[in-house]
Amino acid sequence: MIKSLGFATLLAFTFASNSSVAATPTIVFSSADYVSESAAFGSYIIDNTDYLGVRLTLSSSMDISYIGGNFSQFSDGNIFGAIVRAGDWNSSTLGANSLAHTVFAATGGDQLASLGSTVHLAAGSYDIIFGSGQFGATGYSALVDTQDAASTSNMFQSTDAGVTISALSGTAVRVTAAAVPEASNTAMMLAGLGLTGLMLRRRQSK
Repeated sequence: MIKSLGFATLLAFTFASNSSVAATPTIVFSSADYVSESAAFGSYIIDNTDYLGVRLTLSSSMDISYIGGNFSQFSDGNIFGAIVRAGDWNSSTLGANSLAHTVFAATGGDQLASLGSTVHLAAGSYDIIFGSGQFGATGYSALVDTQDAASTSNMFQSTDAGVTISALSGTAVRVTAAAVPEASNTAMMLAGLGLTGLMLRRRQSK
């Protein structure tokens, strides 16, 4: 029994060590509810001269591992997504001031792109930005317009690569942020499941 218990616990923690890869991201922020492109009206271009994003204001800290949104199917090549402190960037300083970024191919529909690691954001305001022409991204895409607004987050559009940002009112795009479960929590859960299974097996064998 002791050997079996040790093996089950070891197996649970072995699975947990890979949980960051297999775990499903959980949406922790959404600027709007999803509306399919076929039911929406138009979209806002994302390229090297048109950046698009939302301002996220946090009253408490948040961990983010992915950012994304509802992208148009009419995309080509790679675009970037970046997180930066609100107002603390322009086309010249975005690379240096970015807290995290990702480069990915927008394939259309609701999509998340990994930041590569978890970013801890303290309470405050941040811009989640999508564009091209930086971080090695050279493609284009668009965020679908007329989504169902789910928050008061300030949507903005820059028509000169991040120098002048103007808020857009009466419209909405879906920009999302997601996190993955903590590895320690997953390990505890798997270990608990292993112990529960052993206890049930032991009872059945009596």
